[in-house]
Amino acid sequence: MPDSNILLVQDEIITSMAPLPWPITLYQTIDSTHRRMSASKTLTLPHVFLAEEQSEGCGQQDRHWHSPFAKNIYLSLGYTFQKKPSELSGLSLAIGLTLFEALDLGRFGGRAQLKWPNDVWVDQKKLAGILIDLEKEKSLNCRAVISMGVNINLITADPKLDQPWTSLRLLTGEEQNRNIWVAKILKVLHRNLLQFEEQSFQSFLSQWQEHDALFGQAIQLGNLNEDIQGVVMGVNEQGHLKLKLKDGSLKTFSAGKVIYTRR
Repeated sequence: MPDSNILLVQDEIITSMAPLPWPITLYQTIDSTHRRMSASKTLTLPHVFLAEEQSEGCGQQDRHWHSPFAKNIYLSLGYTFQKKPSELSGLSLAIGLTLFEALDLGRFGGRAQLKWPNDVWVDQKKLAGILIDLEKEKSLNCRAVISMGVNINLITADPKLDQPWTSLRLLTGEEQNRNIWVAKILKVLHRNLLQFEEQSFQSFLSQWQEHDALFGQAIQLGNLNEDIQGVVMGVNEQGHLKLKLKDGSLKTFSAGKVIYTRR
C-alpha cells in the first residue's frame, strides 16, 4: 500500500461545505487544535481550526493523540450553546453519531460501533476519538470546544500507541480525500448541533442504541477514586452509562474510563 500526502485545501473544503458559513483556520503545524481553540477567548464563534499536523495532540485523560503530517483529520470547533453546561449532557455521544453518519460507517455493518463516551470503533479498533470542554460564560450561554481526531490515511503509527487502531484507508484499501470528509463532517455536525440544542440527547438515543459497543459487556469503570465492575445496560436519556452491579442494582454514571471489556 503506497504512501502519499494529499494536503488539505481550505477553499475546497469551504466550497464543499456551502452554504454552511462557518469560517475555517487551517494550520500546517500546531501544538493542538483543541488547546489553541480553548485559549482563543476572543474569537467569534462558531469557528473551525484544522491542522495538517499536531505536535501535542491530546485526547481524553490527557492521553497523546498520534498526529502525523497530512494523514488524518485534526479538527476543533468553537461553538456557543444557549444552554448551561449541565444541559449539555450526552453531547459527546451525539458527536460520535455525527462521525458515524458523516463517515458513512453504516457500510461496515455491525463492525462499526460507538464506545461510550467518546470513541468510534471499527472491528474493535479505534477509528476516531472525541474531546469536549465546556465553559460557562457570563450570560446563560456555554462555550464549547468540540474536537475530534479521525484516522483517515494512516497506515503506520507510533509503536508506543497502547490500543488497537484502524483508518479509513486500511478499511477500504483506497487512499481518501480528507477535504471531502472534513466538509461532510462539518455539514452533519452543523445539523446535529442544532438538533441537540433543540431536543437534547434524547432525540439521538435510539440511534446510539443501534451502535452501542458496550451493551451487555462486563466492564470495569474507573470513576473518581474507585473502580466499579458491572454489566453495561446501555445509556439513559442524558447519555449516562447504565451499569448493572454485582448485587443486581442499577446505577448510572455521567463520566468514567472504561478500563476493560470482556466479550
